[in-house]
Amino acid sequence: MGKEAAEILGYIATEASQRSGGSKYDIASKRSRILVSLKSGLSTSLAVQMAQRIFGHVRGSAVHGLYAHPISALLSLDKE
Repeated sequence: MGKEAAEILGYIATEASQRSGGSKYDIASKRSRILVSLKSGLSTSLAVQMAQRIFGHVRGSAVHGLYAHPISALLSLDKE
């Protein structure tokens, strides 16, 4: 993740934790949990999107009578 993206996520986590209120410790703890949740969700979304793109490429190649080497054998359309 780039510096700018990390700063944006940090800003979002800071704002969300401060708006929920509480002591400084509560706010810091909430910020940390929110930041982990944002990064985890982003990572999961990107992984799903990449898998969908790979599957789409392999599937599209098969439709056109071509063979594409998928990154993972699990994505292959051949049921050997």
